Amino acid sequence: MTSQRLCKFQLRLTQLEKVKAEQLADDLGITLSDVFRSVIYKKFLVFHIPDVNIRTYLKLGKISNNINQITKVLNTHNKFNANVPYDVIFELKEQLANVSTQIDQIREQMDYDCQAD
Repeated sequence: MTSQRLCKFQLRLTQLEKVKAEQLADDLGITLSDVFRSVIYKKFLVFHIPDVNIRTYLKLGKISNNINQITKVLNTHNKFNANVPYDVIFELKEQLANVSTQIDQIREQMDYDCQAD
């Protein structure tokens, strides 16, 4: 049998604390009351990962897999003293530099987003 919640409790917060608590509740898809109850009962709060983050992680995983495959081919060619055409190596270096730049931009954006919170 569950007990009814009949008692009210007032809590004073700064404006920033209130905004953060509301944002946390919104991120988790729960009420403010549930946020505070989870703290009281030491429950773990499960954060929702936005779909855009999941898609980004999956794409980065595919990119890293491709980079690993390219590296393996180049290392195999080196092992057997096979000559890889210079233009192929140059193109791969350019593409790797582009990927590195994009990853750095994503990291900077993520750091900025975290600091904004």
